[in-house]
Amino acid sequence: MISHRHKFIFVHTQRTGGTSIEAAFRAKPGVWHPEDPRDEHAHLSVREYRELFPTEFASYFKFSFVRNPWDRIVSLYAKQRETWVDREQKATQQFRQAELAAVLDSKELRRLGRKAERMTRLNNERLTHSLAEYCEQTRIGPQLAEHDQDWSCELDFVGRFERLGEDFQTVLSHLGVAVELPHINGAAHGPYRGYYDDEARDLVAERCAQDLQRWGYAF
Repeated sequence: MISHRHKFIFVHTQRTGGTSIEAAFRAKPGVWHPEDPRDEHAHLSVREYRELFPTEFASYFKFSFVRNPWDRIVSLYAKQRETWVDREQKATQQFRQAELAAVLDSKELRRLGRKAERMTRLNNERLTHSLAEYCEQTRIGPQLAEHDQDWSCELDFVGRFERLGEDFQTVLSHLGVAVELPHINGAAHGPYRGYYDDEARDLVAERCAQDLQRWGYAF
């Protein structure tokens, strides 16, 4: 997210409260300019912002948030599972509604039916994956880093998800803006430690070693 009106760049790292932060800025009348870019810049990296907006990057206030990597990956895992289930339900509902309404030709109905069956078949396999299997099959790496280079030093402020409300207020104080932080796009899951066996714990520690060293996170 980049705001030319308030001269800031927010680097949105997945599952660190970023959707709530973006919603907070967009909900306040007069805070978010309707002509400013929105989702087209979602989840750009620090490097990408610096390359795409070199002038703004040099002068705007740049901030981001990080999260305990073990906790963050459980949140990614839980959200992905929710997405898979939601897509299957929507595909099945779409087929059943079309079938009942009898408004589509048989070819289109068969296509929707195959789509619903495919989503169910995929979920029967994917939803049995353990967290360790998810970690093996997913690109998991350190936050605010690319190609083994730590880009966090390019930012003016890096907050912690663990103290999201407090650190977001620090950002607002710097910007001179008053907004309310909603809770959006959460993922339902229990305490993260309960999801890990030794294999998954060690895999995250290996792939996110820069996070552990840079931010001092521990299991």
